[in-house]
Amino acid sequence: MENPGSGECPPPQKRNRSSTASGSHTQDKAASTAPKQPQKREFTEEDWKASEHRWETVKEEREAAERTREAEETRRRNLEPHERLQEDGAALQLEIESNPDMLVFLETSRSQNAQCHAKDDCFYVRNEAAFDNFIWDKSRIRVNGVRDETYWGVETHYYHVICFNYMISVEDLIPSKFKLEGSWGLMVRKWYQHKGCIDLDKIAAYIAEYKAYEERETDRCGPHHVRALHHGPQCDAESDPTTCSCPPAPRALDKPVLRDYTTGPENKVELSDVLSHQDVDEMRYIHVFTWGVGFEVVAPETEVQDAGGKETT
Repeated sequence: MENPGSGECPPPQKRNRSSTASGSHTQDKAASTAPKQPQKREFTEEDWKASEHRWETVKEEREAAERTREAEETRRRNLEPHERLQEDGAALQLEIESNPDMLVFLETSRSQNAQCHAKDDCFYVRNEAAFDNFIWDKSRIRVNGVRDETYWGVETHYYHVICFNYMISVEDLIPSKFKLEGSWGLMVRKWYQHKGCIDLDKIAAYIAEYKAYEERETDRCGPHHVRALHHGPQCDAESDPTTCSCPPAPRALDKPVLRDYTTGPENKVELSDVLSHQDVDEMRYIHVFTWGVGFEVVAPETEVQDAGGKETT
């Protein structure tokens, strides 16, 4: 019996927990679903030999690749510069034709900071120019959409026209892959139109005729304006000399016509030769104002385009 006045509680009795069938089943299930630790396998002598063989194979492959690279570098060094440019050009042309994002442009040089991507094989580098491979020419080649070495982005490469001529026949890229950017003279436009099959001497002769025509036309404008200033309504009856004392109207001059200047494929002209001609900048597009239309950009030349003698301006 407990002593009611002592204030002490008896110690708790321990419960006898016997394992039940359900508890045993749960433990067995947990033990069966627990991941089993893989048994460690001993590294045998055969494994060592296989590993060494794989390493030797990788080493031989790397050494073979290095020998191939060194042999290719030696072969390239033994080539002439223009031969290396032709090899690089063949690879570049294949890339240009297969990549829809790549385009080649002839443009006016906007600065002298661009460097020719021909690098050590650049024509000016080989001739020890003072400006090295910087492009100081008035015109240059621009290649858009070139993949960089990481293949994650694109770059723009620039070339001297003469270096690019060594690499690629740009006429083969006209018109889908090679474009003219900006305003160009008659020679460049006709070179582009006929893919290099032009006679520069005949075009130069036409340009000389056209410049002489413009001078005569300028001289004719003076008397024409004087007559127009004084010729009034009282001069309507021009058939009667007594009613009109104005001088006769100046006769209109015959405008020269460009004809017979194209050649066959065997006489193609290089773009670099066209750009080095003294008349390369002559007869660019001109702006003509027409009432009701405004200013239009037109070609100044008049040309015979077909065998029937049809002239176009």
